[in-house]
Amino acid sequence: MSFIFIGTALVFVLLSGATLVKLSAFLVKKSKISWKHSFLFWALLFATTLIFGFVRGILQLISPQFEMPTLLQLAISLCLQVYVASEYLGSRAVDQNGNAIGATRSGFIGAVLFAITIILGIILHALIKTS
Repeated sequence: MSFIFIGTALVFVLLSGATLVKLSAFLVKKSKISWKHSFLFWALLFATTLIFGFVRGILQLISPQFEMPTLLQLAISLCLQVYVASEYLGSRAVDQNGNAIGATRSGFIGAVLFAITIILGIILHALIKTS
């Protein structure tokens, strides 16, 4: 039974994440990304986030007084997301004419995606807090 719940949650996370990737690409001068690359990029970001959390947890195990400030965590996450976006989406995302958009604009897609997820996280937190 728990496998069905976990599987459903994972499908929802991948589907909503890929949709957010396509939305952020559209917001950046109407760039286009295929669904396949949206899913793969979101999965890559998900794995990167898990690795970052794992490394942070290991640092806290090694040194219990180690505590990373929230703003530093956000800054590192933003830098990782922009880097992964510029590397992965640089040759895969295209503009209206079908030309690859390059690393700079795909990095901007990563920054827009980061802003969208932060805003959605704040809204969801406020909705949960009030109920």
